[in-house]
Amino acid sequence: VSRRATGDTVGIVAIQEGGPWVAINHSLYDAFGSGILEPSTGIICHNRGSYFSLDRSAPNFLVGSKRPAHTLMPVMVMREGRPIVASATMGGSAHAQIHAELLLAVLDRGERPADAISRPRWLVGGMQRYGGPGIVAERRVPIEVVEKMVGAAFEVQMLDDWDEQVGHAQMAARAPNGSLSAASDPRADGSAGAG
Repeated sequence: VSRRATGDTVGIVAIQEGGPWVAINHSLYDAFGSGILEPSTGIICHNRGSYFSLDRSAPNFLVGSKRPAHTLMPVMVMREGRPIVASATMGGSAHAQIHAELLLAVLDRGERPADAISRPRWLVGGMQRYGGPGIVAERRVPIEVVEKMVGAAFEVQMLDDWDEQVGHAQMAARAPNGSLSAASDPRADGSAGAG
């Protein structure tokens, strides 16, 4: 299942045997980001500075030389000085949840990136900037899992299968035998290849 995705964030993972590994996110954040275009590359700069606050008690209080905390967080996992997993996600405030789910599947359960990314997904608070009190879940999430969420007093909003409201991910990994594999989320419009 591959479809045209919406949104303003891109995750890119590129790996090369014996060479560099890269995991990056680029996000405009709003429709036209900061509205500043770098003319020689055509790159539009983001406006993550809007995460700053004028509330002196806020962690993102605006002060000189400070960068705002925000949601972008590509991941690189190293073992004995060598990269073994690279991941980039798109999904607003859900980046950390998506990474945790994928890394547990690949590193703890030994799944291939394609299997981990294709699993039914659910998110606490959804992808909104300040989250929410409930859970969004694809209809593919097993009913017994949804029942436990409801039993724990969560409000669960059921989404269509492969719904992009649970974010997107790109991932590449080196298996214990040294082979490389890559995966692109079927909820989005990316592609993956490993050779």
